[in-house]
Amino acid sequence: MNATDDVDAVPAARPREVMYAASGDLRPHEALADVLRAIRGGAGVVTPALYALYDQRSAPPELREPVLAAIAEGGGSLFVSGVDPGWGNDVLPEVVAVPAERLDERFFSLGTRFAGEIMQKFANYRLRLVVVGDISRHLQASSAMRALVHESNRSDHVWFVPDVDTLDSRLKAMS
Repeated sequence: MNATDDVDAVPAARPREVMYAASGDLRPHEALADVLRAIRGGAGVVTPALYALYDQRSAPPELREPVLAAIAEGGGSLFVSGVDPGWGNDVLPEVVAVPAERLDERFFSLGTRFAGEIMQKFANYRLRLVVVGDISRHLQASSAMRALVHESNRSDHVWFVPDVDTLDSRLKAMS
């Protein structure tokens, strides 16, 4: 993981994920512009800085529309949550769904222990991790990965599902 305060260096690095931690309260227009640049570059952005975008359904159109356009243009994403500054949200996620193609290849190579470290973090914080997408090539290449997916899908902590509709069905079955 790299950290920088040079916002101009971020797009050139073409990161897959960005944690944007600059204040949105003191500089809302600049924060939005920074986040839009990262999204247009294809990055998934996580930030507490733009709280008005916490729920896109109630977000002001002048904020929501540029974000949706940047997502359409660059393929990035935005998750707004957290503390900015000094207060927490009343709703915390229970499920974190990650597109399989966004995961580092080390996740699927069990000898690296990367998947175990990630999965344990989610279990420690009592968050369900869901890997969404086609992982068939990884399953074909590794009996250990097949076993991990089989056992994980029997648990409540980590799931591997082929698509969002399957995830939706599993969640509905639990409620």
